[in-house]
Amino acid sequence: MHKKILFYSSVLFTLLSIQLLFAQTEAQIRAKFLKRTHVFQGTVIPYRLFVPEKYDPAQRYPLVLALHGAGERGSDNEAHIKVHRLATAWGDTINQRHYPCFVVAPQCPANQRWVDNDWAKGFYRVDQIPISNEMQTVVNLLDSLQREFSIDSLRLYVTGLSMGGYGTWDLIARFPNRFAAAIPMSGGGDSTKVKLFAHLPIWDFHGEADKTVPPSGSRQMMTALERIGKTCIFTHYNFKTKLNQIMPDSVIRKYISQGADLFYTEYKGAGHVMWEQAYNNPQLIDWVFAQKKSATSVIDSKNQPIQLTSFELLQNYPNPFNPTTTISYSLEEPAHVVLEIYNQNGQRVAELINQSQSAGSYDVTFDARELGSGTYCYQIRANDMVQSRKMILVK
Repeated sequence: MHKKILFYSSVLFTLLSIQLLFAQTEAQIRAKFLKRTHVFQGTVIPYRLFVPEKYDPAQRYPLVLALHGAGERGSDNEAHIKVHRLATAWGDTINQRHYPCFVVAPQCPANQRWVDNDWAKGFYRVDQIPISNEMQTVVNLLDSLQREFSIDSLRLYVTGLSMGGYGTWDLIARFPNRFAAAIPMSGGGDSTKVKLFAHLPIWDFHGEADKTVPPSGSRQMMTALERIGKTCIFTHYNFKTKLNQIMPDSVIRKYISQGADLFYTEYKGAGHVMWEQAYNNPQLIDWVFAQKKSATSVIDSKNQPIQLTSFELLQNYPNPFNPTTTISYSLEEPAHVVLEIYNQNGQRVAELINQSQSAGSYDVTFDARELGSGTYCYQIRANDMVQSRKMILVK
C-alpha cells in the first residue's frame, strides 16, 4: 500500500509539473500579441494580433475576433486585452497547443461604440441604426488580415462582452454568413433578425442580476431563436422555469457531442462582470473550435439550408446604401472568382475580386465614395457560372 501511494503521488507530481511548465501568466500571454493599427475611411482602430507560434503559411488557421466592452475604449492599445481574458483565453499556450489560431482584438476609440445604441435597453433594431464607423473598420480589418495571412474563411469566430456583446449580435445580424460561431456576453441584439443567423452556432452568457445590460437582452434573443424552431440548452439558470440547476460538465459534453448549437448560460445572482468565469468554462473552447462553416450555410425564408448548385450571390446589405455596402457570396467548390460593378450604361466602374478562391462564404466591402447616386449592377463570375444583382446608391 505504501508503494502504491508513493507511485500515485509521483504520477500526480509529474502531471502537475507538466501543467505548470506550459502555464503562462496573463502578462506573458499579452506580450505575444502584436501591436498594430488599422485605418478605414478615416476611422483609426488600434488592435492587438496574436499569430500562432508555429505559423505555417501552407496551412489555414482559424481566427477569433474579440470585441471588448465600454470600459476598455481608448487608443493605448493595452486596456482591452488586460482584463476579463477576452483575448488571452484564446492565446493561452495550453489552448494553442490544441487549437492554434489567430486572435484579433481591436480597440474602440474613446466615446465611440461598436453599436450606436442605448445599452440599458437590452435591445435595438438593426434597420434603425446604421452600422457604426468603428464596426465597418473592424470588418475591413478582417478582410485585410485574410489577405495578409493564411486564415480559414470557414472558421472565423466572434466573441464580445458588454458593448462587445452588442457588437457580436450586430455582426452576425449584418453579416450572417461570415462567421462559424458566436459567443456574445452580457449584450443584446435585434430579436426580429434571428432568422438571418439561425444556422449559426451560438453560446450566449449573461448574469441574472446584471444592472448594466439587463438579462432580458439575452433572453429575448434566446426566446426568438426558440420560436423559429431552435433548441436552446440552458446550462445554469433557466429563466423560463425559474430553476437554477447547474448542468454537470459531462452532460454539457454529451450535448456537444450530439451537435447542440445553441447554448445559454445565465449565472444566478451574478452581475454584469462575470466574463472571466465564462471564458474559463472548460467546455467553451472545445465547442467553439468544433464549429466549421459549410458552403451550404445560407438559409432561405423558411429557415432551411439552401443547397448551393455552384455558387450563390446574395443581396448587398445595406441597400440602398451610402457610401459603403457589403456583398456576400458562397462557393460550393474552388473557383476563379471575378466580382465587378457596372453602371446603368453597362460600363464597369469597379473590380472587387479577381482571384482563385477556395469553397466557403465571403463578404466584400464596396466603397462607392467616388460614384454618383443611382442604380448599379454587381456581377460575379465563378468559373463558367455568372450571377448578377442590382443595388442602389443614394447620396
